[in-house]
Amino acid sequence: MNNTSNSSRNNQGRGTSRSAANTPRVPRSSGANTNTRPRQQQSPRQTSYARQKAAAKLAAEKKGRRREWFDAFVEAALIAFILFFIFWPTKIDGHSMENAFKQGDRAVMSRVMVYLNFFSRGDIVVCNGNEKTGSKDIVKRIVGMPNDRITITDGEILINGVKHYEPYAAGYTDGEIDLLLGSDEYFVLGDNREISEDSRAFGPVKKKNIIARVVFRYFPFTNLGAF
Repeated sequence: MNNTSNSSRNNQGRGTSRSAANTPRVPRSSGANTNTRPRQQQSPRQTSYARQKAAAKLAAEKKGRRREWFDAFVEAALIAFILFFIFWPTKIDGHSMENAFKQGDRAVMSRVMVYLNFFSRGDIVVCNGNEKTGSKDIVKRIVGMPNDRITITDGEILINGVKHYEPYAAGYTDGEIDLLLGSDEYFVLGDNREISEDSRAFGPVKKKNIIARVVFRYFPFTNLGAF
């Protein structure tokens, strides 16, 4: 009697165990799949707004690039203006302006000073070449201004009958000249009078043929100077 009851209880326990083991497992859904929702399509209004925003961004980028090009052009034009009209380097070729300038000296000339009439007697200028001087530009000093009477005799220069003092001149000023300058004419001479070819040879220089005023010597570095 006792054996039968124990056997029955044992069978029931084993039956319970097999039933649990044979129960099929239901796969668990992941959290991502549980919360996944179907993607909503954009409305035509939203699509149009997105396209307009992209187009505005592209237009802003193009405008920025154009502004960069414009700024670069303005800077280049400003530099070119400064170099060409305000300050322009030139090299002294020859010995006619010694001792102010020697062969190979480098100087800075200014075109705008001539354009604004910022030059006068005693200033060193650059003049266009002509049929007598050749095609090369020449560097000379202004001695006679418009409407002056220039007289050269016995190595002396008289301007309107008054002896002209020239501490920069070197050598004897030869020639016999008595000349009345016109309203736009200038009488120019080289400082090294004995070798200079200047207005004593080719006559007065017209205002239109004076292209720049020499303002500064920057080479050699041991002999810097302003004029």
